[in-house]
Amino acid sequence: VSSFTSLLNMCSPHYDAGDIQVCADETACGIQFPSVPIECFTNNWVYDSLNALIETGYAPGQPVDLARIIVPWFYLYEEYELITDMHEELLKDLVDEEKDGALVYAYGLGYDVKFDIFSYQLLKDLVFGGGAIVAVYAMMRAHTGSWFVASFAMLQILLSVGVAFGVYMLILWLPFFPFLNLISIFIVIGIGSDDVFVLVDSWKQSGFDLPADHEYGSTSEMSSRLVHVIENAGSSLLTTSLTTAAAFFAVAFSSITSLRLFGIFCGIVVLVDYFFCMSFVPALLVIYESKFKGKTLCCKDKRSQVNGEKSEKFRFVERIFRDKVAPFVIAHNLKIMFVILSFVCGIGWNAFNLELTESSTFQLFRDDHPMERWELQLINDFNQEVELAAAGGELDDDFGFG
Repeated sequence: VSSFTSLLNMCSPHYDAGDIQVCADETACGIQFPSVPIECFTNNWVYDSLNALIETGYAPGQPVDLARIIVPWFYLYEEYELITDMHEELLKDLVDEEKDGALVYAYGLGYDVKFDIFSYQLLKDLVFGGGAIVAVYAMMRAHTGSWFVASFAMLQILLSVGVAFGVYMLILWLPFFPFLNLISIFIVIGIGSDDVFVLVDSWKQSGFDLPADHEYGSTSEMSSRLVHVIENAGSSLLTTSLTTAAAFFAVAFSSITSLRLFGIFCGIVVLVDYFFCMSFVPALLVIYESKFKGKTLCCKDKRSQVNGEKSEKFRFVERIFRDKVAPFVIAHNLKIMFVILSFVCGIGWNAFNLELTESSTFQLFRDDHPMERWELQLINDFNQEVELAAAGGELDDDFGFG
């Protein structure tokens, strides 16, 4: 290494002067450039090494705008964790900061390492799923007026992911679980909470004619109310769940394995969530109505929002839609339809005229991520990478020993 470093130091001024080029005959090149030591032409080692580090637009004698450091490929293969740790603990903190007179702008670590870093980042980003759970839980508590209903309704939503995972792995026997499947957490929180809101609203509406302190004289009275709720809300929830699941299952016909398994898993999650919502939530509402309605944690009476209020059959939002939105839509239905169709047509026209990317790189991060900067912007600015792409991803190297 020290010997080769000395060789590069000796020959680099001649490379900078433009006297070192690709040489097929060392003797002929030595005669053509007598001021250059003959060792600088041996096997084109000096030219290939320096040419790999300097940008394609480099002009001899001019300052270098772009230069890079290359880590030998076997480190990327053998010392996998070393490269990942280098990214986490060193490289990402140096980006866009000046170091020894140069600005660190981008770096490439190889596709396999990049994919592993992406998977690790995806796991870290699941904390946003926790934020979504908290936000939706707060809205469910505000809508139902009950910690009991909101807590167990959120529990059944999260359990649907676990049960769907069991069906996916043990019944369908699909051992490969791509990272895309983790997005189902966000999907089921949105779909599951919507289903809960529909059931709870239907339950509230069925109790509008009952006083807040109503006590059921028999189980048949409670049963008839529950049947009414399931009849009203069940068919709507079944339709929306089947159409959503069908949309996901349609992705199962994709030739891309990750997308195909993502569609299968999300479709299973939606169906499991529907099954839980139609079995768990009605039972939850009955238990709340018979055991906890009108009580706080201190067992004091309190009017419950889960039951209807006899004094006002329509709530504030419902009155807004009844008194404001519905009359406006009826009075201006043709204008509203025209605006919506114009908007859809404009969006569709722009969508069909979008320019497709010319890059063959599979992008995993944002454009300003240092690894995407390398693969999307800079990789074609270096001679070695251009030659590598022209050769189909493989270059022949000669190694000399001794």
